Amino acid sequence: MAPVWRADGKELFYLTPDGKLMSVSFKSGAQPETSIPVELFQTRLRADHRFNQYTVTGDGQRFLMYEPVEDNDQPFYVVMNWTSLLKH
Repeated sequence: MAPVWRADGKELFYLTPDGKLMSVSFKSGAQPETSIPVELFQTRLRADHRFNQYTVTGDGQRFLMYEPVEDNDQPFYVVMNWTSLLKH
């Protein structure tokens, strides 16, 4: 899931359902060839078709990823008209 091509089209990166970032080399021509998938590293990402969670540099050597936020059961409060509290 979540495939991203290297800029030159010679490598495809994707996520497995358990968050491993994988790589497959691609060689175009009359008989296109692909390599055996290689696990690059484990991420904390989970494949999500709604948006890209990572991108790769043109040379395929670095990745920029969203960092998942841990679930937090703490309440979130919004104070409206907070400037009125400053007058007292």
